[in-house]
Amino acid sequence: MDRINELTIAGAVVFLVWVGNQAGIPKKLSPLVATVLSVIFSFLYLDARNILDALIHGILIAASAVGFHSGTKNMYEQLNGTFSGKHLKKR
Repeated sequence: MDRINELTIAGAVVFLVWVGNQAGIPKKLSPLVATVLSVIFSFLYLDARNILDALIHGILIAASAVGFHSGTKNMYEQLNGTFSGKHLKKR
């Protein structure tokens, strides 16, 4: 299987989840939406041999998409001085 196809799907999933958030889908549901979209794309576009194969690839693509979005957002906030750091523990 071509890894470039999975990378392309991850980028498309990031975009579609962003569009969904702009349309009013709560941000807490973004990982679930990314997972569902990734499984569908993996089954249709990557020609998965069976449902389990599509689920595994879909979950991995969704994790990549969510991580890519989160990392990019955090880096942007850090560079612009708007990083909240709520998830970091104070020592």
